[in-house]
Amino acid sequence: MKAEDTVMNDATKRQFIYVRDRHALNLRGF
Repeated sequence: MKAEDTVMNDATKRQFIYVRDRHALNLRGF
């Protein structure tokens, strides 16, 4: 596995968590 793949995967995971958390906040009415 290349270092670029690790960085890209980390960024993708961060974005997924960000979107998921934002969606959860929207469901709660924030």
